[in-house]
Amino acid sequence: MVPNKKPLNIMFGDFGYFNRHTRFARFTPLGIGYIAQYAKQKFGKDVDVSLYKDIDKFFDKAKERAPDVVGLTVFYWNNNLNQYVVKCLRQMFGSELTIVLGGPSIDSDPKQQKIFLSKSFPEADAIAINEGEIAFSNIVEKILSDKKTVYNEAIDGLSFLDNGELVSGKPIGTSTDI
Repeated sequence: MVPNKKPLNIMFGDFGYFNRHTRFARFTPLGIGYIAQYAKQKFGKDVDVSLYKDIDKFFDKAKERAPDVVGLTVFYWNNNLNQYVVKCLRQMFGSELTIVLGGPSIDSDPKQQKIFLSKSFPEADAIAINEGEIAFSNIVEKILSDKKTVYNEAIDGLSFLDNGELVSGKPIGTSTDI
């Protein structure tokens, strides 16, 4: 880590809808937990990671210290919730923030990925295809190296749009041995 440089603030969200009946019936967000731990083990003191199920707590923390990178788990049932979060994050932090989406609802078909990024989540930066540990760490590594050149070339395990065209790195697969 560069002396006197703050660690990269990485916030993960695995959001769901809660009401008075389900408010305390939460499960551990294991998927983002694995990704966060992998990033922490790989980058050590260069990153701070935090995980959230509750949107209000997520936004409270984001207001205290702006995130550099946000990773969100996308399911079909929380799609609208994530769209709201991404829109709010862009309004709060602009383009300085990197937003990566992943999860079981990210399609492996490039045509569907392009539609997803251009229509459903035009304000997101990238999507992780299949398992996220290595894909997410690949973009974090590029951000730590030089944030200005992150999207100059394909990133393994990720897809993003460049001038409306889908750019995809090499597939990571679904059996990563971490």
